[in-house]
Formats: sequence, C-alpha cells, structure tokens
Amino acid sequence: MMPQRLIYATKDLRNAIAHNDVIFDTRFRTGKIDKQVGHAISNVTGINNLTFDTITDYLILIIYQLKLLCVSKTDMRKMISGFEDIVDKLRLNIPTNIFSQIIHTDNQSKITILKAFVAR
Repeated sequence: MMPQRLIYATKDLRNAIAHNDVIFDTRFRTGKIDKQVGHAISNVTGINNLTFDTITDYLILIIYQLKLLCVSKTDMRKMISGFEDIVDKLRLNIPTNIFSQIIHTDNQSKITILKAFVAR
C-alpha cells in the first residue's frame, strides 16, 4: 500500500489531537478513508470490518503503522493495554447505551486479533 494513503488516513486524527479536539467518537473525520486502506490493513492483520467509524479502528491503523516502522512489540502492547484501560473506565462511568454508540460491540474481538497481529 502506498505510504501517502496511510498518512492521509491518519491526518484528521493527528489534526484533532494537535488542536485538543474530541477524538473518542471520530467526529474529527473530514471525509471517508479510502476503502482500499481498510481492506489492505484487514488482509495483513486479519481484522475485519474496518470502517473507521470508531476510535478502535484508528488504534488498529496506528498499530499497523507502528509495526511497519518496526516499533517494539512491547511499546505496541503498552498502547493497546492503555486503550483497554481507558475503554474499561469509560464503560464504568457512562450509561451502557451511550457506551455502545462510542465503542461498538466488535471492539473486544478486534483488540484480541490486534494483539495476535502484534505478537507475530
């Protein structure tokens, strides 16, 4: 996959973080991410249904990029673990119906497959 497509897919997230905007519900997106990016990442990671409608899909994108950059497995695992901790705290602090709108039901299965991808 062309590097510019990966960079473009990350652009809106980067801008939101740089400007302290809300990122947890992906409102920061200014356009659709090319489906080829999602398909390419799915083919490599084994994670299906990458729509970039949830922050989990952006975590997958970032971990995929970090693996391409040969970042250590330990650092990637720490990032995933930190994400899981934040998701657990969120689950405990907001109503279930709101949580389900932010973190979709396939979150845990995607994270499990992502961990296996990092371990390879």
